[in-house]
Amino acid sequence: LKAGAERGADSVVQVQGSADISAAYLSMKATITSDLFGQSVVGGGGGLAAVGAQTNVTDDTTAAVRIENGAVLTSNAVVIAAQASRSLDGTANAKAFALGAGAGAGLDVESTGDALVQFYAATGTGAGALRTVVMGQLIQISTLNTTQKQYIVQQGGNTKNVESGSISLASISAVVSQSDIGTSSNATSSVVDLGNASLIGVGSYASAASITLRSLTNIAANDGVSVSAISGALGAAVATSNVHINSDTNVKMSGASITNISGEVLMESRATLRNGSDAGIFQTGAFGALMGVSSESVTNSATNIDLANTSVLAKTLNINAGSGGYIDNSLSSISAANGSLISAGVGLGVAFTKNEANLASVINITGTTNLRSGGNMALNTTRGLLIQKHDGLVIVLAYVPYGYSVSNIGSNSIAANVKIASTAKLEAGVNYQTLYQVAYAPESGLTVAAGVTERALTTAEKTSLGLEAAQDYIVSVWDSSNLAMDLLYGDIVQLESANAATAKGVAGNYYKFIGNPSGSTLSVILSKADYTDR
Repeated sequence: LKAGAERGADSVVQVQGSADISAAYLSMKATITSDLFGQSVVGGGGGLAAVGAQTNVTDDTTAAVRIENGAVLTSNAVVIAAQASRSLDGTANAKAFALGAGAGAGLDVESTGDALVQFYAATGTGAGALRTVVMGQLIQISTLNTTQKQYIVQQGGNTKNVESGSISLASISAVVSQSDIGTSSNATSSVVDLGNASLIGVGSYASAASITLRSLTNIAANDGVSVSAISGALGAAVATSNVHINSDTNVKMSGASITNISGEVLMESRATLRNGSDAGIFQTGAFGALMGVSSESVTNSATNIDLANTSVLAKTLNINAGSGGYIDNSLSSISAANGSLISAGVGLGVAFTKNEANLASVINITGTTNLRSGGNMALNTTRGLLIQKHDGLVIVLAYVPYGYSVSNIGSNSIAANVKIASTAKLEAGVNYQTLYQVAYAPESGLTVAAGVTERALTTAEKTSLGLEAAQDYIVSVWDSSNLAMDLLYGDIVQLESANAATAKGVAGNYYKFIGNPSGSTLSVILSKADYTDR
């Protein structure tokens, strides 16, 4: 069974170069759902029986949004998303009942599909040099790549993907299950690639803009195999269950520009992964029996944020690698290899399990990248939650009996790093200048409605005052009747005639402040103070 074979993508939204799209609400979503299940069953009997069952399931379905260079997208809310959801699994079952029996069953599952949002980079001259521009109060660009291979094992009980059973005088049995969710050369990917596009948040002091770039991966792959072979004289069996996950979850850009001076810029990448493999054998042989059992749960996952030669200017900037939507990365990895052998003669049983995790959550800031935040800037990486469990037991009841627990031969490599090139520049709290202008209300030309304590300046008002139009400013009434001044012991102040009606003392006279002899300052409302108080 195959899905998505020989196609660049199976669900595509494509915006051609130099397109100009304006709308109150703009949504571009590529979504695809696939469901594949394969099954093979074979049986044989008689004096000599050799049977085999093989199931192959391949899914390469991809959802993609592709925006060519030079496009202009303008809206109050711009939502761009690619979502791919795959469910695939299978079974293979071989049974033989004969004097001499050979039974084999195999399952091969491969899923390499992606969820992608791709902005084509501007190159060359002329039309090819135009970068894509996205403007809106809400800009949200995201990918979600989901793969599930757990229909059989998730059902509970003792269900297996691959099974072999035989009753014979002499037998050879083999079951092999190989599940690859992504491969070492073709990882299953959830990627937002901004290229060198320009994102502009259009907001204000009263109504802030928001820009979010987020990539998410969800994978759950569980597998189980078993052999049950009852041989009167001689028997040999092999059982292998391998589940390998290779995933790439990434937000990246090169030469991009992101501006949102009124609100937050948020970038996130997260992977939620489940990996389980289980192999088991029961083998008998009066004169001799052999068995080999192995299981592998290997996970290679990267949840990165890559910024190269990129400029970001935001009110607040948050970059999270290994976390998204307030949820951290998580991996649950389980492997088990168990075997039981009974023989009156020679018995040999070998088993191993490999439970391995190679996880990377990295923020890479390279080239001439310049990150500026008017407020806080947070760069966070986390490995997230890691749960690993391996299990296995070999029991040989033979002429020389023995048993042992199966150990894990896998190892882990885990990284959670922030890497900043020496050529990059990061600035937090760069609110340029904080300008205060004080003027008598009649002379300023500014008004505040009755009952209103403050309001935002209009563009025209900012222009008339010589202020930056793109920066938010507020105007408020300063009530001088309650204005306090910090005084030190020994300071000389004059009671002004304008305050004679509300303060106590002689207007025009000078007074020495004798409060707080310890030397610290004390705030005093001079328009209401008692100057005669000793």
